[in-house]
Amino acid sequence: MKQKIVSRAPGKLILLGEYAVLEGAPALVAAVNRRAMVTMQPVYGSEFRVEAPDIEISAISFRVDDAGEVYFSTGVPAESLNKLHFFFAAFQTALRTLKEYRQIFAPAAIVLDTGDFFYENRQTATKPLKLGLGSSAALTVALLGAMLARAGMPPPGEKERREVFRLGVQAHRAAQENLGSGIDVAASAIGGVLKYQIPAGMSPESALIEPLTLPENCHFRVIWSGTSASTTELVRLVQRFREKDPAGFRKIISEMGELSSAGIAGLKNADMPAFLDAVREYRRAMERLGRFSNAPIISPEHRRIGEIVRKCGAAYKPSGAGGGDLGIAFATAEKILEECDSALKKAGFETIELNISSTGVQI
Repeated sequence: MKQKIVSRAPGKLILLGEYAVLEGAPALVAAVNRRAMVTMQPVYGSEFRVEAPDIEISAISFRVDDAGEVYFSTGVPAESLNKLHFFFAAFQTALRTLKEYRQIFAPAAIVLDTGDFFYENRQTATKPLKLGLGSSAALTVALLGAMLARAGMPPPGEKERREVFRLGVQAHRAAQENLGSGIDVAASAIGGVLKYQIPAGMSPESALIEPLTLPENCHFRVIWSGTSASTTELVRLVQRFREKDPAGFRKIISEMGELSSAGIAGLKNADMPAFLDAVREYRRAMERLGRFSNAPIISPEHRRIGEIVRKCGAAYKPSGAGGGDLGIAFATAEKILEECDSALKKAGFETIELNISSTGVQI
């Protein structure tokens, strides 16, 4: 394929089931309309080029040998290579797959765009911060989609998106030392609202993925806590708690799994009171997990936002690992969330306009 290819993949918003999903519990995730974009076009010569302006990466040249190994031009800063960690994990995963199908992947100029995933406060002119919407997973999926399309894969349908999910999980976990559930990759590859569960004893590549539809009276608002957080570090602290106190860990995680199951069942049955109760209790369980793990899952900012939202009549929890990034408020009416908007603004918190993306990776 000789023409320019543009691939886009949505970010993710975890609605319910954080941490517990790593232990086999069902979780709920939504793809959202912040997208990573990968542009790919052919070049003359034997070298690939990659650039990522949003993370201050100028064009870097590299070669690929017959075995699929990557070699860089001299003088590439280690910091730049570190920022491109997920890119190269996905790139090499795709190369291995293409080699299995005897596909040749010719040199290309590749531009990575993750600008949608940053928050920029124009009033303070501070450096943009990551929003915590799964930018690395979305970029991984978008890159895989572009590479497979360039090698002749049909436009993404259900079958192709499932294949991109499978490869994306391989690449993403390779870049994270086998950490992570793959739920963010599923949202980026497949899109929509998904129930996601990893069967006992299975790898995330074998996750059970069920598309769902939110009830008409399920309204939500996404709130920026004001700080970014390291998901990897929080997960590591929780894993230390698991190693130190297996019984205590299992007790909390089991409760979280039951709450997530109940909340998802409530949504499927259009029983919003049951779902909202599950959200409230799940936040409390996340707080206990954080306390026993010495991990700031419920940060002071999340605690303050939660109190404001509760007074307005909505349910609130962090979305994702916690510690910062985003939280999500649920209510049965938009009017309730409008009251939250006003109260949060007075307290100095901002809501982030997000909508569910019904489709995953697109070429």
